[in-house]
Amino acid sequence: MKEEPEPFWPLIITAAVLAVAVFVISMSIEWWGNTVLRSVLITALVLMVVADIQIARYYRRKRAEGEPMSDERLEKMIIYASAYSWRVGIFFMIVVVLLDLARVITLDVATALSSSVFVMTGAYFAFYWYFGRRGDVQ
Repeated sequence: MKEEPEPFWPLIITAAVLAVAVFVISMSIEWWGNTVLRSVLITALVLMVVADIQIARYYRRKRAEGEPMSDERLEKMIIYASAYSWRVGIFFMIVVVLLDLARVITLDVATALSSSVFVMTGAYFAFYWYFGRRGDVQ
């Protein structure tokens, strides 16, 4: 007898509530300057840990059921999305460095690095979604 998969919406609601709670708590605590960017970084870190726990639970359950972890198409999508997001991230960092050298913008190190991380992460999810919608990856 095959088990029904867990519904996705409780996880999304839990993640949203956790994100709001961590953001509000980190904004209310007086620590290293207490900016929105730093609170967003702490919130992203907490959500990343929660996502890693959920992924580990998912793979452990699949291994116990004897199902394969992924197929060739999924592996190709992950590889292509990772490669393209890496390229977007490097290009973004080059543009930020050039804009800083030209005195168009002035960023501190934490802001520049965190924005690079967010751009690379967003690019990964965008490319993963694109390759998933497109179908076969060449």
